[in-house]
Amino acid sequence: MGRGSGTEACEFLIYYACTQTDAYRLNGDTASENVASWKIMEKCGFTYEGRRPKYWYARGRYYDQVLYGLLKENVDNSYLEYLKSKWEL
Repeated sequence: MGRGSGTEACEFLIYYACTQTDAYRLNGDTASENVASWKIMEKCGFTYEGRRPKYWYARGRYYDQVLYGLLKENVDNSYLEYLKSKWEL
């Protein structure tokens, strides 16, 4: 079981991208077998956008790529305030 470090890293990247850059969109992707990464992205507000079959080849087999996205306009300000207070920024 994880300890939440992946979720915290994802949250920090969302906060940084939304408050310190001109980014309008964040993208995330992972191998289809990496369900833990799917859950992190979904927990952080990313939307499932699709799958690319047999996108990666590693260890003698192909893996599908799973795609997620988050638009800056869909990130609630209260969520950003929560993240800011979480790290005392």
